Amino acid sequence: MMAQQELNTLFEFPCPFPIKIMGRNIPELVEQVKAALAEEQVNLDQAEFNVRESNAGKYLSIGVIFTAESKEQLDRLYQRLTSLPEVKMVL
Repeated sequence: MMAQQELNTLFEFPCPFPIKIMGRNIPELVEQVKAALAEEQVNLDQAEFNVRESNAGKYLSIGVIFTAESKEQLDRLYQRLTSLPEVKMVL
């Protein structure tokens, strides 16, 4: 019989996890994203960040690779990030 965690996800935690956040290009967006990650106990010192501006400069794409500890952590993180007013999409 599969464990409950295996029924909910195909990931084995902890694991490296990539996430991409796209939002309006405002100075505080990167700090808002970092704050959301920190609130969900993501180790920012070990996370990899890649920030790119769109061709027109209107949007930012923030790529983050971090160690995810659980499906619940990821669920909370997606909710927190999508609730930020300047964030348009989280993948």
